[in-house]
Amino acid sequence: MIIDFTQVLKDFDGESIKGKAITEEKDGKTVIASFEDATLGFICVDVLLGEEQGEKVPADDKVKRFELARAIHKAESIDLESEDITLLKSRIAKFHKPLIVGITLEMLENKNVGTDDTADNAEADDESS
Repeated sequence: MIIDFTQVLKDFDGESIKGKAITEEKDGKTVIASFEDATLGFICVDVLLGEEQGEKVPADDKVKRFELARAIHKAESIDLESEDITLLKSRIAKFHKPLIVGITLEMLENKNVGTDDTADNAEADDESS
C-alpha cells in the first residue's frame, strides 16, 4: 500500500499538531524558536528508532527498523508491505497517546483522516427522510 508520509497530523479542530523543535542561538544560548508541524513520517521514524528502557531487541530487528526509518525519512511516499504497516501500528500504539494513535492509524490505513463519518451519515439520513 502506498503511504504518503508528508501528511500533517491535525487535532479535532483542524489545527496542526506540533512535532520537532526548531532551535536558534540567542545570547550564546540555544533556545526553541518554534516547532515544525508533526508529519506521519516524523512519528513513524521516531517510533522505529525508539526503544523502551530494558527492551531486548535482536540485532536483525533493529537493523530492519533502522532501514525502514531511513526509507521513510528520505521519501515522500513509499509502497509498504502489510508487515511494515503492522510494525508501525504496533510501535505507534506503544509509544503515543490515543489522539496520535488514532490519527496515524487512519493515515496508515488510507482512511479519510479528520472527517467525522458520524456527522456525514446523519446528514445523509436526514436527506433521505
